[in-house]
Amino acid sequence: MSIKLTVTLDVEMPEPSPDKSIQADAEDRAMRLAEAIIVQLLPQLANEIGIEKHRLAGSLLVELGYVVGLSHTPAAAVDALAVATERMRDAIASRRDKRPTLPAPTVQGPATLQ
Repeated sequence: MSIKLTVTLDVEMPEPSPDKSIQADAEDRAMRLAEAIIVQLLPQLANEIGIEKHRLAGSLLVELGYVVGLSHTPAAAVDALAVATERMRDAIASRRDKRPTLPAPTVQGPATLQ
C-alpha cells in the first residue's frame, strides 16, 4: 500500500526587475522559492507522513548535496557546500539549547582544496 500526497505551494514571486541583472534576479527568485519550500512545504509534508520536519530537512539536505554534485562544476559544488556549512554554523551558534561541543581544532586547515 502506498500513500499519495498532493500539495499546493503558493509563492509570491516578483516580476523581473529591469534594473537588476538577470543573474541577480534569478538568485532572488531562487531564494524566495527555497524559503517557501522550507517554511511551507517541508513542515506540511512531514506532518502528512508523520515524521519530524528536521529529519525530512536533513534527508533532503543530503540528497540535494548529491544533485548539486552532479549538476554543478566541482568548484561551484564546493562553494555551495561551503555556504551551506556556514549557514549550519550560524544556526548552531544561535541555538538556545547549548549542547556539548567538541573543542576547537588546534591545527589550521588548508587554505585551498587540492
